[in-house]
Amino acid sequence: MPTAGPGPSPRAAVKAIDPYVPGAVPPAVDRALKLASNENPFGPSPLAVEAARLALADVNRYPEAGAPTLRAKLAAKHGVAADQILVGAGSDETLYLLANTYLELGRHAVMADPAYGIHRISARAAGATVTQVPCVDGVHDLAAMADAARAADAPGVLYVANPHNPTGTVVGADPLAQLVDGVPRDWLIVVDEAYHDFVDPGVRATALDLLGRHPGTRSPMPRSSSRSGGSGRRSTCPRRRSPRRPPRSTTRRTWPGPSARRWPRAPRSAGRST
Repeated sequence: MPTAGPGPSPRAAVKAIDPYVPGAVPPAVDRALKLASNENPFGPSPLAVEAARLALADVNRYPEAGAPTLRAKLAAKHGVAADQILVGAGSDETLYLLANTYLELGRHAVMADPAYGIHRISARAAGATVTQVPCVDGVHDLAAMADAARAADAPGVLYVANPHNPTGTVVGADPLAQLVDGVPRDWLIVVDEAYHDFVDPGVRATALDLLGRHPGTRSPMPRSSSRSGGSGRRSTCPRRRSPRRPPRSTTRRTWPGPSARRWPRAPRSAGRST
């Protein structure tokens, strides 16, 4: 006979998470755009629609384990090895995989304030202590973030969204390289490039460029094709091994569109941990 008492309870780290708040649902009018979620207002690529249509004939079968065909094509496109590519089902999955692999109770996660919500939620779900470092004029304060990582009593993950969501700012190649040099070797630096394709080419920077300059780079780079191509896929590349004080003058606000509006300045205070 079952004994009386409380039922199953989630882990304390999970119960402490503030739920993710999705973008508002647009009104029921023709051609309303959900800009709060940065959805592609032009619809999916016709090539993506056709590929999805052709794939329907094989929905009775499991897909390729590990997506080797797609990984090979992505590797060729980005000039990396196929074993440096991880394909995930949507933007959240790769971020949760990284958090669950590299974070746990006693480890640390350092990110901007404001942060992209899933960076914070996935780190807390893994049990990590989250330290948020206020942005300066909407830009990542990479020097302070590196300081926070060096001050931590255990390894962890440092997150840079480039361009940043929600402030629409971008970090240049030199500050990224200096971040690689300034963060302890046992830290993982996640450079989230989900909106990379929307940055002006003249100021676009990618952590991929660090591979040639820093052979020990240890920076996964989530990329999304759901924004520009409408396919709903997200890949992470590459995953080689290592991200000091970057000059703030080399970071710029450059993301055009509705998300590039100037956000209220974050208070200049020490990073807060939760």
